[in-house]
Amino acid sequence: MECKKVKDRLVTEYLKIECSRLNRRIRSLKNPKVEQALLQFKNSRLAHMRKAHLDGIRNPQYTDDAIFQALETMDLDHIFEKAGSLYNSQQQDESKKDSLDETDFTVVALLDWFKNDFFKWVNKPPCPVCHSEDESRIRMVGSARPTSEELSYGAGVVEVFNCDHCSCAIRFPRYNDPKKLLRTRAGRCGEWNNCFLLCLKALGLKARCVRNVEDHVWSEYYSEHLKRWVHLDSCENAFDQPELYCKGWGKKMSYCFAFDDTLIEDVSAKYITQGRLPKMLDDETIRICLYFFNQEALKMVSENPEAFYSALVKYHRCLSANRKESGSKSRAVNASLTSLLPRQSGSASWTSERGENGL
Repeated sequence: MECKKVKDRLVTEYLKIECSRLNRRIRSLKNPKVEQALLQFKNSRLAHMRKAHLDGIRNPQYTDDAIFQALETMDLDHIFEKAGSLYNSQQQDESKKDSLDETDFTVVALLDWFKNDFFKWVNKPPCPVCHSEDESRIRMVGSARPTSEELSYGAGVVEVFNCDHCSCAIRFPRYNDPKKLLRTRAGRCGEWNNCFLLCLKALGLKARCVRNVEDHVWSEYYSEHLKRWVHLDSCENAFDQPELYCKGWGKKMSYCFAFDDTLIEDVSAKYITQGRLPKMLDDETIRICLYFFNQEALKMVSENPEAFYSALVKYHRCLSANRKESGSKSRAVNASLTSLLPRQSGSASWTSERGENGL
């Protein structure tokens, strides 16, 4: 027992020393440079990214119960059968052999099933009274406060429409709870991504959400075969096409941030390869703020000091790995320029208003 205590103490001291060495520049809010950076972030349009970061830590959505429900809902036989077929086809082509492994093809098959068989895009909700789906006769008239039940499923916004056929008022709560979305199976990019992330995690994959400041969300999963984070967009059935938004949609963007269960990372360089909007903050300010946010997040989820120091060391190693990845050219498997299309999900008028129609 005494030996274990001594070992634990030595491990803790080692981690403290290593973290102190790595963490010398940013130690506390008493550092004026940190104070200034955090204030700039708080007063910028990026402030809601910090809120999303904290909400994800304080209110975890991808619980064991949610994962169980996802596994009960997903057509696993279909997904695995298609993945196996795609993998076997690849292995018969010498020019493509071993480009992706079976897990990667499972994700490809999951994307296809989710897009074509499971989830539905909603421009305007159908009328629950006369069941009309004629979008030309359903008009958006405003928004309403969510009910207590809608709030319990994470609906911060409720859009209100009017049916010209029967004069019925139609409520469209924008749910965020992935368990609820397993049942509703409908929405726009936010609903699609929340539910799709749950499906990824249910398959035991390391997955995270990517948020664009200019109002789009998508996913990434870590491919053990490719040794990197791979872009996924369930709305578009897009696999490993990080330049889709800039070169396909023609979308103008300023920042993109990736969120896992604890950490936030600036992935703007990966996704914004041309036509970048002016930066709201300089790169050093962003680095300082994200480092501070992540350090605070690790403290929140760590059970004891040793766990915190251990997590912080791992975080530093991840930073080093990410720098090496961003320094090398990303190996996109199927992201040729000819395959990067304008946005396919959403109405033509909606994508045009958002600057996502490729023009």
